[in-house]
Amino acid sequence: MPNASRLCLVAVTLLLCACESELSIDLTDAPIDGATRVQLAVSAVELLGSDGTVTRIDSQYTDDFDMLDYRDGERLRLVDASGELKGRHVGLRLRLDDDNAFLRKDEDSTPIELLSAGEYATVDLDLDDGDARTLIVDLDLRFSLIDRRDTLGVYQMIPVIRVIDADRAGRIEGTIDANAIADADCRDGRAIGTGVAVYLYAGTGVTPGDYNADATVTPLAQPLAAADVREDAASGAWTYRFHYVQPGRYTLAWTCEADREHPQQDDDLSFRDAADVEVGESQTVTVNF
Repeated sequence: MPNASRLCLVAVTLLLCACESELSIDLTDAPIDGATRVQLAVSAVELLGSDGTVTRIDSQYTDDFDMLDYRDGERLRLVDASGELKGRHVGLRLRLDDDNAFLRKDEDSTPIELLSAGEYATVDLDLDDGDARTLIVDLDLRFSLIDRRDTLGVYQMIPVIRVIDADRAGRIEGTIDANAIADADCRDGRAIGTGVAVYLYAGTGVTPGDYNADATVTPLAQPLAAADVREDAASGAWTYRFHYVQPGRYTLAWTCEADREHPQQDDDLSFRDAADVEVGESQTVTVNF
């Protein structure tokens, strides 16, 4: 083949490749109290099209992993896909593998039994030729795990996730007054900091409530996510962070009772204080209590 023809073929091939849509999907973790390891595996990601069709993308990382390695903004790359992904997608969910899944607290390990793949999380994903997007899937373990140790000897799991556009994600962070956390009513005979968490709700002026998947009518106060409150070893401040938040308006509220959270019932958690916040694209917002 003449050199000119070869160069033309290479140029056309590169042009075609450059026009393919590209999608990356990362996994991150919203942790729960007391766990020292949460072993899971992800076999695939499913995208729900606006026409009802489901596109399954096999995970490129199918080995077991510790979900706690991907907290504090760390992410695990599940998918790098290109090509036949064009079109509008409105939902996303994970396909987990529970063959070797378990949760460890101290030295005790309890199997995790997957009940279902859970609901599709809402996404706004419209892929055309040449588009490149990265999505972050935040798996909220506090809202996903059901403690059945006393009756069945397992944790049951229905994954609860949020999906965030990595290129637009903002962050919310702040502190909670140490005296409020040390207060006897907050501690209630427990170690200081136990059960303290900040909950995140869509919209401003929301009256906060706990997560309750079994509510007959999903309450407007259903939280989107929860963040642990932890003591900073250097400063002594009690801090929290939502590392990935879609731009928008939210309500934050903090509680001393998050360790009572049962994701399939009304726990009637008491919240100490709440605040409204607006997060802009790629913006970090500080809210202190």
